Amino acid sequence: MPHTHPVLIAEDDEDVVFFLQRIFRKQGVQNPLKFVPAGQQALDYLETETRPPRVALLDIKMPVKDGFDVLKPVRAHPKLSRLPVLMFSNSGEERDVNRAYDLGANSYVVT
Repeated sequence: MPHTHPVLIAEDDEDVVFFLQRIFRKQGVQNPLKFVPAGQQALDYLETETRPPRVALLDIKMPVKDGFDVLKPVRAHPKLSRLPVLMFSNSGEERDVNRAYDLGANSYVVT
């Protein structure tokens, strides 16, 4: 069952969540989408979920724990270290892009 593993999306902006849902649906993504509004909730989900996500999309600008704060422990975790992680943000600042890749992101998308 290739579509049983969810896509984890950490995003706190409801408008962005709405558009991401539409985009995934229009592209025919059959994996369940798991939205969490904060970095800590993403970490909690990753620590407790028995089926790891197929991929994680992390907003870098969330309150308390941002996408960078999620990426660090993901890369340090033996079972999650190879999880594909896409960072996204409205920031195209070079320091943010470099930090994401330095921490082990697979991709960085400016929205």
